[in-house]
Amino acid sequence: MRLGLTLLYVEDFPRMLSFYRDTLGLPLGDDDPGAGHEIGVDWVSFHTPGGGALELFDHARFGRSLDLPYPRENANVVTFRVQSVDAEAERLQAAGVALGTIHRAEWGAAAHFRDPEGNHLQIFESVAG
Repeated sequence: MRLGLTLLYVEDFPRMLSFYRDTLGLPLGDDDPGAGHEIGVDWVSFHTPGGGALELFDHARFGRSLDLPYPRENANVVTFRVQSVDAEAERLQAAGVALGTIHRAEWGAAAHFRDPEGNHLQIFESVAG
């Protein structure tokens, strides 16, 4: 078994699409979501090199009975592996993303930040490659 997909129900779809596509630079997938979805309007898929995908759903259109915002403070962390935390942190900060201090350990380095709706995100690099 391997993790293949993370789904995020979002409140402000255009803003979140812009953040993940333009600020983070995630590549858009070419999936066909099927009837009932409009790509780039209420649903989008991002695929990252090496596998794994992230999908955004417009909560107002497709949300279940959810009470947003979630208690997102410590419920989950969406993590992105990068070649260099320092370089990626510099790029994200130049784009206006507020990152926490870079944590360094024997396994590598990581920095935490939040998306516009408060989801906890992390970039990390591993010394193992």
